[in-house]
Formats: sequence, C-alpha cells, structure tokens
Amino acid sequence: MNAAKTLKLTAFSFLSAFSLLLLQPVLAAPLVELTPEAKQNTSGAFKELKQIEKILSDVAKLRDLPVKRPIQIGVLDRSQLEKTLAKQINEEIPANKIKGETALYRQLGMLPKDFNYQKFMVDLYTEQIGGFYDPKTRELNLIKGTPLTGLDQQMLIAHELTHALQDQHYELQKYLSQGSENDDQNLARTSLIEGDATVTAMEYIQQRAENKPVQGLFEMLGSVVNSARQMQSFEKFRSAPKFIQESLTFPYDQGSQFVNAFRQDGWSWSDIKLLYTNPPNATEHILHPSTYLEGQAPQPVNFSLKNYFKGSTVLTGSVWGELSYRQYLAHHLDWREAKDAAQGWQGDRYEVLETPQGKVYGFFSRWDNPEEAKAFFSAWRKSLSKREYSASGMTATGGQIRSKDNHILWAEQKGASVAIIENLSFAHSSSLAAIAKAWQAEASKAATPGKPLPRP
Repeated sequence: MNAAKTLKLTAFSFLSAFSLLLLQPVLAAPLVELTPEAKQNTSGAFKELKQIEKILSDVAKLRDLPVKRPIQIGVLDRSQLEKTLAKQINEEIPANKIKGETALYRQLGMLPKDFNYQKFMVDLYTEQIGGFYDPKTRELNLIKGTPLTGLDQQMLIAHELTHALQDQHYELQKYLSQGSENDDQNLARTSLIEGDATVTAMEYIQQRAENKPVQGLFEMLGSVVNSARQMQSFEKFRSAPKFIQESLTFPYDQGSQFVNAFRQDGWSWSDIKLLYTNPPNATEHILHPSTYLEGQAPQPVNFSLKNYFKGSTVLTGSVWGELSYRQYLAHHLDWREAKDAAQGWQGDRYEVLETPQGKVYGFFSRWDNPEEAKAFFSAWRKSLSKREYSASGMTATGGQIRSKDNHILWAEQKGASVAIIENLSFAHSSSLAAIAKAWQAEASKAATPGKPLPRP
C-alpha cells in the first residue's frame, strides 16, 4: 500500500525480519558456511553452525523442499545492521516514493505532520530484527549474540530456513519483482512467503515439543507467529501508528492463516507448490481465501492524473488494495464499518503528484458492484468529517468541498467506480470535467475474468 507496505515489501530481505538457509540432499559437504567476513568477525568460531544444520535438515524434510546448495552465513553487529538497512532503503526505494507516501499519510491524517517516516522505519526494523536474508547475495546475516537455544529461537531459525528453501525452489527475488510496481500484489505474495514459513516453523516445533495435531498448536500459539507477538515488547513498535503495526504483522498473521487454511483442508506440503505457481495477487486473496480459490482476478486500473496538470511529476503511484482502504477507514471510523466498506474492492490505483501549485492526491477504484461502491463511498465521505474537510457540501454520490486551507476535494461515485482527488487548487479545478470523463471510460471497461485455482 503505502510506505509501510513499500519498506516492508520491496525490501523483502529486511522486512521479513527472518532469514534463510539451505540444505543439500545427500552429502558430506557442509550445509552452511561462514562468509569470509563472518570468519573474521568471529575468529572463525561459530559453534551454532551444527545446530543450524540439524534444524535445516529437519525443515527441508518436513517442507518437502530438498536443498540445492549450502548457504553462506554472515555475522553482523547492531551498528552494521543499521547501516545495511539504511543502504538497502536508499538503493531499493526511490526517494520520490518515500517523499510521496509520507506526504500521503499526512494528507490522510494517518501520520503527524512532523513524522520522519523513513528514519522511524529504519529504527523500527533495527530494533526488532535478529537477522535477515539478502536474496541478491543469498546470504543469511545473523546478529551477533542471537541465541539459538530454546523452542522460540528454534522456531525463528526454522522460519529462516524455510525462506532459504523457498528461495532455492521459487527464486524469491524474481517472484517478488513480478509485482514490484503493485504494492498490494507485492504484499499478497510476501504474505504467502511469510505465512508458509510461519506454518512450517509451527509444525517443526510441534514435532519437537508435543505430539499434538497442527490445529492444536495453531490455537496454542494464536494466529500470529510468536515473533510477531514479541514485537509488542519493542518500544518503537509500540509507538508506531496502528496501521504501521498492522502492516508489519500482516504477512505473518494473515499469511499464516491463509496457508493454514489449505493445510487444514488436507493439502500436503507438495500441494502447497500450487500457491506459488498460481500466486495470490491481492490482499483481498489473503483476507478472503475463497476469492483466491474462485479465481477472482483483481482488475487493473490504468489511469493517471499527470497529463491533466501541467508541469506535474508523479512522486509515487501504485495499487492500494483492500487492506489499505480498510486501514485508512479504520483510522477514522469504527473497525467493523471500515472492514465492511473495503470488502467489495475489485481494483484501484492511487497517485501522489507534485505540481507547481502543490501536491495532489488521486484515488481511482473499481468495486464488485454499485452497492459495494456506494458503501465504500459513504464510509469515505463520513471519514472526511474526522479530517480537515466538512462533508456537508457533498452529496451521496459526490461533489466538491473545501478544506480548512481552502483546497478542493472532488469525488464521484458512479456505478461500480469511485474517483477521489484531494488538495486541488483553483487552477486545477478546470480539469475536473475532462478527468471525470476519462475516468469513466477507463472504469467502464469489462472486467477480466479469472480462473479457479486447480485443486491438487
């Protein structure tokens, strides 16, 4: 969705907060090795390697993903981790995207005006991460002093090893890059990856701890992986806005529920490969697995405001998805109302433009039917009274209203489509008729049919 999603999704290596390792099927060669740098940092002594190899062997067998090559392990201290995360953010996330999304959250009342989002997210990830895997170098980086004893630490390592096996069999970097321009799709795929690793780690611990059915363990641990729950003990996490907390835990919480639904339905781990060859493409799929099974395809929205505002630059633009619309509405309204209003999502595009007259924010969405569009628009309209707008001048299907600083908000619900543009200047308002006409032409395009997921 937003920057939370971006920092979390596009930079998968550190978002995952967990890591990867790998296993070789038959041989005497070591399954894991220290990198040359790690050998220097540890004087070549890292007794945990044998523990990691044993967990790796068990997880590979459980997950039915044979190891193809040994993994290189790096060892970093906390300061090195901070530098690495900051470097990855600067390299992988364009400065304009950070700038645009930070402005977007502030515009929507979801972040304080003086909130330094980029620094906060680096501090947040650094605070809670115990290691990370870099798909580019295929190295697992562990933090010095991370203990590997006890079931909770073994669960963490099992989670990391699952990621390594996923990477060897599904090429995670390529898998995620296919949705790099679609934040919502990226989050959905990340949720499959993290949900898979979470459920695998749970089943691994089940085998070691007690002879209970998987569902019993799932209920014992709750829907959120143990590590995600532990985030609550971190100061930065506790101080984060609620939507950032939810975005961070979503891949583990909802992703594990998504994967566990298939496991409880009798799918073997070999069957789970179908989820990768036919990946979920929207947070709608993760939130409602039935939409994924039925093959309900998210509808692409190809619409941009750039050509309507002379001298403008698109700072960022992507797909918000059901989760992000729900998070925005829940920030201002009752959670149940927000959930119900966002549930009819079919497709969308949002944009943040830098214009000579200031930033402009556009939201263009399609819904399952006119009733769902109406329900969403009604909730959005209601949310405006919690911000710097008075919705009293807007009809049930749209219109124009002014903010306290005299900017214009224009919105329209027509059929199953909704268009919303915020922070318009008077110079921009002359373009609204042309924008509305072009948007309706885009929104009236026939939906692309999907295909039901093939059953194993």
